Amino acid sequence: MKLIRLLVATTVCFSLLLSSADAQKKYLRQFKNEYRDMGYCTFGIGVGALPMGIAKTVLRSVKMEQEDRAWANLVSKVRNLKIYIVSLTDGSEFERSAINKLKSNLTGKGHCDLLVEASGNGGHVSLYNTGKDNKIGHLVMLVHDGSDMILLHMNTRLSIEDMKVVANEIAKG
Repeated sequence: MKLIRLLVATTVCFSLLLSSADAQKKYLRQFKNEYRDMGYCTFGIGVGALPMGIAKTVLRSVKMEQEDRAWANLVSKVRNLKIYIVSLTDGSEFERSAINKLKSNLTGKGHCDLLVEASGNGGHVSLYNTGKDNKIGHLVMLVHDGSDMILLHMNTRLSIEDMKVVANEIAKG
């Protein structure tokens, strides 16, 4: 009887840990499926733990220069990722209300915190995070430019310091 209670308690705790990541993926998938159902061009692809593990092994075995090492370190800390692409083929733009609904679902029900938002030249990028302290955890990126949108969900072991190193490498050119 104790074993059954322990098993039930462990299952409940484990499901609560996974629920926020599932919620994020759920809202991204719902957004993509809404546009798919309206007849627009959509695409989704995921890279799981096994391919990411192979990529990490290959990156460790290849000799790299110092600036490339920062990118390899970044990739080695990504556990898995999922990319959704939505393209409005008739040239129309995404409804602002649909994007705002997605953002509110991510911050409310998806338990994400907005990290950064940037706009320019007709494009818009938003980064959301569910990590604790200085950890990134689950990173959600929304990128839209007119009639195209990319939705990215990554499960990572990144820290804010890792992101600073990458930002410095980008700034160097």
